[in-house]
Amino acid sequence: MRQYEITYSGRCPRTRIAYDYEFCVKEGGESFRVVVGMSHPALYAVSNRAGQTKEELLAQLPQITFKKLRAELLSKDIPASGDLLMTSYDPEVDNLVRGPKQCQFLAQHGRDYLCKTADLEKDDSEGFTTPYTCSNCRVPDSRLICEHVTGLRTVAPRSMGKNIGDRLVSRVGCALGKQILDVTNCVPGGCDSWTYVCCVEEERFFGFIR
Repeated sequence: MRQYEITYSGRCPRTRIAYDYEFCVKEGGESFRVVVGMSHPALYAVSNRAGQTKEELLAQLPQITFKKLRAELLSKDIPASGDLLMTSYDPEVDNLVRGPKQCQFLAQHGRDYLCKTADLEKDDSEGFTTPYTCSNCRVPDSRLICEHVTGLRTVAPRSMGKNIGDRLVSRVGCALGKQILDVTNCVPGGCDSWTYVCCVEEERFFGFIR
């Protein structure tokens, strides 16, 4: 298993062809930079298909470009230049923008779904949830949430009788000792200490050309 630590360096100076975002990828004592961008035509095309304004999609680009980087890293397809450019013809772009949220805390048992972060002492739903409820939860997508987030607990107050209400974050901590006021900020572009660890199976690893 090879382990890569990724941090977000910020948005690069704007060019005429793309909105670019820089990430630093580290393995052991080595590191390299990867710039992931979305071309201007792609931004307009994808925002129209997603039913969003250009400004709304632009605000999400640090997260969208990281999901692209993560996917490429797992598939060992990082180009030699260390640059990735998403275009409107990229078959993955729409899924990265509009695809379903992924949650590492959602567990299925038969027909039931349980939230692994449920605070069972306070949770009226006893940990029961649904994929729809999880999609509306403020806990970030598992492909984005910071490595330093710890002690995460959620509750689901009953809103109507025994119906399962939206899950709310009741407790969250930071391994670096920072105060987290809103866990939705624990994503690329939301906190300057954001870090993500990506693990790649050793036997499937072909290596990067740097």
